[in-house]
Amino acid sequence: MIHVLGSGGYIGNSLSSHFTTQKIEHNCIDSRKKLESLNLIDSNEKQTLIWCAGKINPATAENSIIAHTELENFRCSLAEWNKKTNENSEIIFLSSGGCVYSSQQVNFNEEDEALGINSYGKIKVVQEKMIEDLGRPYKILRISNVYGGKQPHGRGQGVIAEW
Repeated sequence: MIHVLGSGGYIGNSLSSHFTTQKIEHNCIDSRKKLESLNLIDSNEKQTLIWCAGKINPATAENSIIAHTELENFRCSLAEWNKKTNENSEIIFLSSGGCVYSSQQVNFNEEDEALGINSYGKIKVVQEKMIEDLGRPYKILRISNVYGGKQPHGRGQGVIAEW
């Protein structure tokens, strides 16, 4: 079963709509339906969590209280996922392709140093490490400049929509 955490946001909603159109069974989890409320019917079945959630953006991540809250909520959600699923269940985490890399070069690849260039990037690197430390299957997608129809603007995220 696929679970889309952050289905109320732009990327999560687009992904959920695609799954619905393709008739792919999935579970939508947004800010009104917490991961903690997830009731897994068969805990032996492989579960895939696509993590598109986050309450921060590059501007709000500079606030240490907001950043700490984001990381603590992330840690608690990972612990809940770990408790409710089997060892074959995986996480697909949508990270940041523009803020995690530390070098000043224009093009990045997976071998480049990733320490974060700002608070937002540093938080994403910490979240990636937390997922790696679970010892479960995972994929980290470092995406950047996502854009498309119905994208909200004026929230400090999504450079193409902002411009």
